[in-house]
Amino acid sequence: MAVQPNMSTPFLIVAVVIIVLLINLMSNVQIHSAIGLGHTIQRNFQDPLNIYANSSSSSSSPLPQCLDFNEGGGLDVLIEKADIVYLLAALKAGGSSLREFTNQCFGSAGCIGSGCFGDFINRLEMPKFVAAHTNKKKITELIKETPRNALLIVSYRDETDRLASAIKHVMGWVCQRERAKELIKPLQIERGQRGDVNMKKTCVLDEKEFVEKIIRPRNTEIGGSTLELFSCEFHRSVIENLPNIVMISMESLSTLMGVLKNKYCPDVTVKHKSSEALEKNWAYYLKIKNGTKVLVNDWLVHKGNFLEYILRLKESVTCQGKTRQMEDQVFACPHEAIHNFYLP
Repeated sequence: MAVQPNMSTPFLIVAVVIIVLLINLMSNVQIHSAIGLGHTIQRNFQDPLNIYANSSSSSSSPLPQCLDFNEGGGLDVLIEKADIVYLLAALKAGGSSLREFTNQCFGSAGCIGSGCFGDFINRLEMPKFVAAHTNKKKITELIKETPRNALLIVSYRDETDRLASAIKHVMGWVCQRERAKELIKPLQIERGQRGDVNMKKTCVLDEKEFVEKIIRPRNTEIGGSTLELFSCEFHRSVIENLPNIVMISMESLSTLMGVLKNKYCPDVTVKHKSSEALEKNWAYYLKIKNGTKVLVNDWLVHKGNFLEYILRLKESVTCQGKTRQMEDQVFACPHEAIHNFYLP
């Protein structure tokens, strides 16, 4: 007698598979719904290098925290607790203003790097505040080698904006300083004619020559890229060493310096020199191929967003995506200042 097949068996298998899939789906929903709870900023780093992978595994790890500038507020407390505060910036990201302020408020801006040994060996009282321009090597050394009671406050500026500022700065440097003219000789420098309301001096440079001799080789301040400062090495060092670090937008530096002045040197009149003040007396032009003279500001409006790609200015940049995530966290804060940005 032939045995009849059990028709319910396939249906049973299908039912079991469906149940397993539903259980997995519900688990994933619970996991993803829990992500971000308790964090000050609802952003998650997705790290292709996996260098952030275990950064929040400990419940005792500090969380990202937006800072305010009020007395007794987050930044004020961090500065008060620190034994030494490093105020750091890339070229054209507020470093000169920080150094000038620190000199006037505290009598010295201090220094970072190998050149500091003489300053260290010749004095007993060391400064609480040190302000300096920094680069990839110097900032990773500070991250690794400073003690836990040191605070690093690092200025951030969008690279395209920084590059435009650097180009105008270097153009003025070439036009106004004789020693700079060995790099590129101005086509023309003229003083404003009598009757001209502004009475500006004008300086005209050849566009092709300026681009090829100054911008492409990244001479002087043009070479101080924000993105090269915040490299993979920087991000990896931050995770490996967990420094006490604050990222602050360049636009918020004036507020920071105002807070420090009120607290530490209220009777000192702090004066800031600005390259913009010099620009008021000058008009800088680039002469393009058809002979037209174009103000450098107008030239940057038309061509600024193409420079990094056309001239391959980012060839040595690494971990740009991670830096952009950090930038998003900085600008997501109401006062554009964040502590412990590196934790998701």
